[in-house]
Amino acid sequence: MPPGAIVLAARMLVSAPKGRIEYRLSQYMKRVKELKDPTGTGEWKRFKHTLALFEKYGNKYGFDPLMLAAHDVADKARQQVAPTKN
Repeated sequence: MPPGAIVLAARMLVSAPKGRIEYRLSQYMKRVKELKDPTGTGEWKRFKHTLALFEKYGNKYGFDPLMLAAHDVADKARQQVAPTKN
Protein backbone atom coordinates (compact mmCIF):
# COMPACT_ATOMS: atom_id res chain seq x y z
CA MET A 1 0.00 0.00 0.00
CA PRO A 2 1.48 3.39 -0.92
CA PRO A 3 2.33 5.69 2.00
CA GLY A 4 -0.26 8.23 0.82
CA ALA A 5 -3.00 5.62 1.05
CA ILE A 6 -2.02 4.80 4.64
CA VAL A 7 -2.19 8.48 5.59
CA LEU A 8 -5.58 8.81 3.87
CA ALA A 9 -6.93 5.73 5.65
CA ALA A 10 -5.71 7.05 9.00
CA ARG A 11 -7.38 10.43 8.38
CA MET A 12 -10.63 8.70 7.43
CA LEU A 13 -10.58 6.70 10.66
CA VAL A 14 -9.90 9.77 12.79
CA SER A 15 -12.57 11.86 11.06
CA ALA A 16 -15.18 9.08 10.83
CA PRO A 17 -18.45 9.88 12.56
CA LYS A 18 -18.96 8.07 15.81
CA GLY A 19 -20.47 4.66 15.16
CA ARG A 20 -19.28 4.23 11.57
CA ILE A 21 -16.29 2.12 12.55
CA GLU A 22 -18.38 -0.03 14.86
CA TYR A 23 -20.99 -0.47 12.10
CA ARG A 24 -18.42 -1.50 9.51
CA LEU A 25 -16.74 -3.84 11.95
CA SER A 26 -20.05 -5.51 12.79
CA GLN A 27 -20.88 -5.89 9.07
CA TYR A 28 -17.47 -7.41 8.43
CA MET A 29 -17.83 -9.84 11.31
CA LYS A 30 -21.17 -11.04 9.93
CA ARG A 31 -19.45 -12.06 6.70
CA VAL A 32 -16.50 -13.80 8.35
CA LYS A 33 -17.05 -17.49 8.89
CA GLU A 34 -16.40 -18.87 12.30
CA LEU A 35 -12.87 -20.19 12.63
CA LYS A 36 -12.46 -23.59 14.23
CA ASP A 37 -9.46 -25.56 15.44
CA PRO A 38 -8.90 -28.29 12.82
CA THR A 39 -6.41 -30.30 14.86
CA GLY A 40 -9.01 -32.52 16.53
CA THR A 41 -10.61 -33.81 13.35
CA GLY A 42 -10.06 -36.93 11.31
CA GLU A 43 -9.11 -34.75 8.35
CA TRP A 44 -6.21 -33.32 10.35
CA LYS A 45 -4.97 -36.82 11.21
CA ARG A 46 -5.11 -37.83 7.53
CA PHE A 47 -3.31 -34.61 6.59
CA LYS A 48 -0.50 -35.26 9.10
CA HIS A 49 -0.15 -38.86 7.87
CA THR A 50 -0.07 -37.74 4.23
CA LEU A 51 2.42 -34.97 5.00
CA ALA A 52 4.70 -37.51 6.69
CA LEU A 53 4.61 -39.59 3.50
CA PHE A 54 5.44 -36.54 1.37
CA GLU A 55 8.36 -35.74 3.65
CA LYS A 56 9.65 -39.33 3.63
CA TYR A 57 9.49 -39.87 -0.12
CA GLY A 58 10.20 -36.28 -1.07
CA ASN A 59 13.49 -36.40 0.79
CA LYS A 60 14.24 -39.88 -0.55
CA TYR A 61 13.73 -38.89 -4.21
CA GLY A 62 14.81 -35.25 -4.04
CA PHE A 63 11.41 -33.53 -4.22
CA ASP A 64 10.22 -30.67 -2.05
CA PRO A 65 7.57 -32.15 0.32
CA LEU A 66 5.50 -28.95 0.25
CA MET A 67 5.51 -28.98 -3.54
CA LEU A 68 4.20 -32.55 -3.45
CA ALA A 69 1.48 -31.50 -1.00
CA ALA A 70 0.51 -28.55 -3.21
CA HIS A 71 0.31 -30.83 -6.23
CA ASP A 72 -1.87 -33.26 -4.27
CA VAL A 73 -4.27 -30.48 -3.28
CA ALA A 74 -4.49 -29.24 -6.87
CA ASP A 75 -5.02 -32.78 -8.16
CA LYS A 76 -7.86 -33.37 -5.69
CA ALA A 77 -9.49 -30.09 -6.78
CA ARG A 78 -9.29 -31.19 -10.42
CA GLN A 79 -10.82 -34.56 -9.56
CA GLN A 80 -13.80 -32.86 -7.90
CA VAL A 81 -14.65 -30.85 -11.01
CA ALA A 82 -13.94 -33.64 -13.50
CA PRO A 83 -17.02 -35.10 -15.17
CA THR A 84 -17.91 -38.60 -14.09
CA LYS A 85 -17.92 -41.38 -16.65
CA ASN A 86 -21.06 -43.53 -16.73
